[in-house]
Amino acid sequence: MTSYRNSTSNLRKAALALGMMGAGVIALGASEPGEDILVETFDYPDSAIKAVRIEAIIDAPITAVMAVFADVEQYPKWIYNCTWAELVDSAGFYDFTAYQISNMPWPVTDRDLVLTFRIEETKSGGFMIRLVNQASEWPSTNNIRVTAAHGFYHLEPLSDASTLFRSEQHFDPSGDIPVWLINQLLEDIPTRSVIGMRKLVRTPAYRSRKFERDEHGRIVGWLHGAED
Repeated sequence: MTSYRNSTSNLRKAALALGMMGAGVIALGASEPGEDILVETFDYPDSAIKAVRIEAIIDAPITAVMAVFADVEQYPKWIYNCTWAELVDSAGFYDFTAYQISNMPWPVTDRDLVLTFRIEETKSGGFMIRLVNQASEWPSTNNIRVTAAHGFYHLEPLSDASTLFRSEQHFDPSGDIPVWLINQLLEDIPTRSVIGMRKLVRTPAYRSRKFERDEHGRIVGWLHGAED
């Protein structure tokens, strides 16, 4: 079993074991001492825009991390550059759709996107969250709609109080955006979003959450602990 410790060198060793290392890897320290984030950009088929992989350890139970994902309206508190998010459709815990607006530096027009989150439980107690682009499922706005978006989040419990956070994503922002800005966002957005996740997931409202399951073991909601 790979050992994860709070140092860049050990996170790099863990990444080697998982086959993540390669050209374009950036190991970045988060805003808290000893916490590290590993980012890797790579070519994506039929696109001039690179895709990004990210790996980090979230010091919170996986129930808390999933509670943050489920709370769509709070996305601006942790997803970097997200200024608005709302739930537009839901079939329950395992399938929901969110509309998001992403702030872009002047004079670039803000982007928006519509994503369906499809969730599967893994045999090891984790979750695979697949992102499905639904660009046509929401009326046009004054923003530029992201029409190509693909990826996933993969969360696995390392302990009762620690979660391995892995993600791979490709977004084509559409329209005319300088290459230097796209490259900067490829590093900034995932890194700062993990930092935001680490901060938000510490709050009692999320750390105390527990899954509520039906008689078949499927998650149907949330139980709130004493800290909530």
